[in-house]
Amino acid sequence: MTSLDQNAAELRSLVQEFLLQVRKVDSAATANPETELTPQEVRVLEYLGDRDMRMMRELAEFLVLAVNSVTNIIDNLEKRSLVRRTRSDEDRRVVLVELTETGKTIYNRLAVHKQDFLQKLLSSLEPSEHSSFMLSFTRMVETGRAVLGLKAPTVTPPAAEGATA
Repeated sequence: MTSLDQNAAELRSLVQEFLLQVRKVDSAATANPETELTPQEVRVLEYLGDRDMRMMRELAEFLVLAVNSVTNIIDNLEKRSLVRRTRSDEDRRVVLVELTETGKTIYNRLAVHKQDFLQKLLSSLEPSEHSSFMLSFTRMVETGRAVLGLKAPTVTPPAAEGATA
């Protein structure tokens, strides 16, 4: 096994552990009976919170799901008054989804929890290591985007409300 093979195997394991940690942060941020959310519902709230109103097709692309599967997720979120659907004024066939005020409140709570968690992770590095880590991680994300033929995000998520820098 080459060094690259070994590093890729270790990276795979680390990414899986990191994603588990992030899901646990999300779960803790929504841990009450009124707002207990599935991981996909959390991803929808974060996507809409970072980008505002979106078409169902865009949500499906982001979640890598069929539109009918996304419809079920949105149905559940709408029943809990976290999102609302509207028809486009330009094309009545297009369904748009946006967060309600309650959805925005939960999104802000999620964003603050995630921001705090990520700051704790970064604080484990020496301040002099931050730039190098961010440069390396950004390069890996950009390479992954190129390998998969994905577009760069059009919006940079805002800093979480109430989070400290």
